[in-house]
Amino acid sequence: MKFWIVFVLLMIVSMAYAEDSEKKDGTDENGTVMLVQGKVKNGGATYRVSTEDGTILADSARVKPGTVLYVDVDVKRDDEGVFMLDAAYLAVNAYHTPKYYINGRMTEIEKGKRYKFTMSEWNADVSLSIFPLYTIKVYVEGNGSVTIKNTVRDTYKGENYYVSANVVFLVDADEGYYLSSVNMRNWNKKPYATSINQANEITEFSYDGQGHAYEVDAVFKKIDTSLSEDLGEHCKTSGLPATAESADRVKFTVHCDEGYFLSKVYQECGDKNDKSCYKDISADKNGIYSMTKGNSASVVKGKLQYKVTFEDEGESYVDYYTSNEGFYDSGINYTIKAKHLSSEVIKSISYSYYDGADSVKGELKLLSCSANKDCTSGTFKMPAAPVVFKVTRGLVNYGVGNELDGICVAKGLPDSANAGDKVKFNVVCEAGYALAELPVFGEEGSSDLSSVDSAGGEYSFTMPASNVVLSGGQLKYAVILEDTSSSFVVYPDADMDGDSVYADYALPGDAVRIYVGEEVGSDIGEVMFSYKNGDENQEMKLKLLSCDDDGCWSEIFLMPSVPVSVSVERKKREYAVAKNNDEHCSVEGLSAKLFYGGAAEFTVTCDEGFEAAVSLVCEDGKTCPVLSEKDGVYGFVQSLETVLISVESSEIPAKDPVKDPADDPEDDDSGNGDSETTVVKNHLQNALRISVVDRSVMISGLKPGSSVAVFDMQGRVIRNVTADRNAMLLDLPRPGRYLLKSGTAHKVINVR
Repeated sequence: MKFWIVFVLLMIVSMAYAEDSEKKDGTDENGTVMLVQGKVKNGGATYRVSTEDGTILADSARVKPGTVLYVDVDVKRDDEGVFMLDAAYLAVNAYHTPKYYINGRMTEIEKGKRYKFTMSEWNADVSLSIFPLYTIKVYVEGNGSVTIKNTVRDTYKGENYYVSANVVFLVDADEGYYLSSVNMRNWNKKPYATSINQANEITEFSYDGQGHAYEVDAVFKKIDTSLSEDLGEHCKTSGLPATAESADRVKFTVHCDEGYFLSKVYQECGDKNDKSCYKDISADKNGIYSMTKGNSASVVKGKLQYKVTFEDEGESYVDYYTSNEGFYDSGINYTIKAKHLSSEVIKSISYSYYDGADSVKGELKLLSCSANKDCTSGTFKMPAAPVVFKVTRGLVNYGVGNELDGICVAKGLPDSANAGDKVKFNVVCEAGYALAELPVFGEEGSSDLSSVDSAGGEYSFTMPASNVVLSGGQLKYAVILEDTSSSFVVYPDADMDGDSVYADYALPGDAVRIYVGEEVGSDIGEVMFSYKNGDENQEMKLKLLSCDDDGCWSEIFLMPSVPVSVSVERKKREYAVAKNNDEHCSVEGLSAKLFYGGAAEFTVTCDEGFEAAVSLVCEDGKTCPVLSEKDGVYGFVQSLETVLISVESSEIPAKDPVKDPADDPEDDDSGNGDSETTVVKNHLQNALRISVVDRSVMISGLKPGSSVAVFDMQGRVIRNVTADRNAMLLDLPRPGRYLLKSGTAHKVINVR
């Protein structure tokens, strides 16, 4: 019970607080709120807000919540078929925190004129949306009627008014008549662009008023069933009836004389506004045409094309695409193209056709002819008749001029050749020079008439039907590399914005970059490029900008107009050679370092009574050189890693003394005493031996299969391997002090 009393008290306090906060937010100290009167959204009307006693309120007036207010609307009416009316409403908007939106609608007292609403307790905006109504007038010519399907919204001065929306018109044509056309105009007689339903039996059409009053003119015409053809004297229909009812499906075929073709068949109607008259007529795969008869008189017409025939053993054609192969439209200018044969050239292109009974003949002018291109004629206007073209060919000998001299010269170039012949020759250039291009020009020198092919130093081109001149061409210059492991890349320009290419030559101004490949056992030194500038030698060092495992790229230099030489300095690498002497045997006569590929020789000297086992030990996992021995001299060829010569000494076993069995009664076969053999055994226990060369650590005295571990001074494992022989070589990553341990043996080493 106490719980419910407390709960009710809390609710009362909460509601009082909420009410107080709302009043604080919406009303002033006088308990009023502000009424804001917004503008009319659609023009053509005004309004005023008043109280029940008729007091008109100004904008932003203070009003107590609950006050009943009236809105009086004055709408514009005119004599142009438009006035503002209908659907006036009030939107009452109130805001407080958090945002809260109230949207109210006014109560209509007098349609389109007076409304009322009750003032909210929050600040409010009054705004009106008033929609226009329009007149639509229909004028009919002929036998039929057109009525408006839409609902009449209001009547003013005897005229019906409609909402501005899509208006539907109902069509009723009298028997034997059809709706021919519909035209629309606005109240000031300006026409509207419109279209009507495409059906044969038009029962309705529609139009969007788009915010205007407008007028409709509808014209009805009498249906005409006549059907005829007009295809000219060379094409006729078969199966086409003389009459057909509107919307009937009519089928027929068309036959044309040789050399004539109908590219298009269509229906032409007596009434250009007859929307039921479909112009295009299609044919099925069997050549049967079908059409739908329109409401007005119909005529079947067509567009003729005319055949073009070539009397030519080569390849000739009209330079124009046609969907009907070999047939072309009349009245259009065409050009003829013909290709040269391998042994003959085109001398002329003539034509012939009939204009009625008269034969017409002529010859086309040849505008351009070349060996590898079509021979093009002047324009020819296609007549309304089939045409025959004749291409005449023959052998013609033309001169070959030569302007190629100086640094490069042509060898084996003939003085003349027949059109179509393959002309072959060689070009010889001074050392360091080559031809970038070698054009062949016509007599006038204005254009390149034939391309020049080159393969293996031999050039060739096809002789055109004109005299030609072999020009000087453009030179390119060699980049001579004095290093077999180098190559270079040429860019088409100094900006390097084109595709690069590996080449032996470059054009002046080309951007050139050298790639120097790595050579085994050596390092890349200076890269120099040099060339002759007049009588002076120019030389420059190229920087190496980026390197990888295979080589280095140089900086860019621009190719001069002379050959360039590039030299690369190679520095052979030296590799350390270490030796691991023990207490009885030592290596003598060995250099401390050798170049890659250098021959090393040495001898091994041991104390008396000892002998040595000599082997080569290399970095873990790498292949050691082959060790040879002849007459006590050892040798090997230096490889690409540090080599350690391992020497393991051992004592030479002593021979057993020779005994006479008779002198030793215990050593006989008679069983007179126990048999005893004296064997001299000498076990050499070698200690673990360690030597350090740079960062390579040579360990000998190991037992195969034993574990070898290297630790840094923080106790971290650096290397942990298993010995597969009695000696091994380990590389350590960096200088420092390390602990090496194998079995119970261990030793601290310093690596510099």
